[in-house]
Parts: sequence; structure tokens; C-alpha cells
Amino acid sequence: MGLFGNLVGDLVGQAMGGGVKGKVVQAMVDQVMNSEKGLSGVVEQFDANGLGELVNSWIGTGQNASVSPEQVEKGFGLDMIRNIATEAKADEESVKTELSDLLPGLIDQLTPDGQLPGNIDMGSVTSVLGSLLKK
Repeated sequence: MGLFGNLVGDLVGQAMGGGVKGKVVQAMVDQVMNSEKGLSGVVEQFDANGLGELVNSWIGTGQNASVSPEQVEKGFGLDMIRNIATEAKADEESVKTELSDLLPGLIDQLTPDGQLPGNIDMGSVTSVLGSLLKK
């Protein structure tokens, strides 16, 4: 795991508290920030797994489509779900459920102009996650 991803994950975890949701999101952010493509990689992966229309609804300026826990698994792939679960010390079902609740709003708020940003700073991620968790 890279230093930047660890720092971002730690800050997100601190901002969210130590519950299951916080640990799952912290682990997901660690995984995404440490990947070569970041958020665009998540979008590409969902698209490659047949969920492009779904993820594009989160990026676009219209209504966000909901995502089921099963679609989260299909979009991320079982290996990523297992990695997140291991890092968060949570079961795979909890990971998929928590991410199905948060992903549409997270990606929507990180793409306010209907486009993927070139670079996402950790302040943006922490701020967006903090606002989503208060809902």
C-alpha cells in the first residue's frame, strides 16, 4: 500500500469514526487511491463489467441510479471486495452493503460537472464522505 493511500485512508477513517462503515470506506479509499488509475479506474472497471450505464448516472448531472450489493461485487470484482473486507476486518456482505449505500453519492459529488476530474485531493474525498455520512 502506498504512502499517499495510507494517509488518505487514515484521514478518511478518522473523519468517519471507527464503525464498520468507516472501516469499509477507509479500506475502499485505500484500494482506490493506491491503484494506478484511481477513480477513473473504478469507472472503467464498472463499465468493463457491464455496469457503465449505472456508473455514468452517478457521474452525469441527472438522477443517480441506485446500486445493489450484488452490482457492487460485479463492478469491483470479488478480489477487490475481498481485499476491502480483509483490510476493514469486515465480512464481504457488509462491504457490499455499505458501498452500495455510499458509491452513488460519493462519485456524484466528486464529479460535479458531469466529468471525472483529473486529480482528486484528499480534502475533497474527506469532505464528500463526511457530508454523505451525516445524511
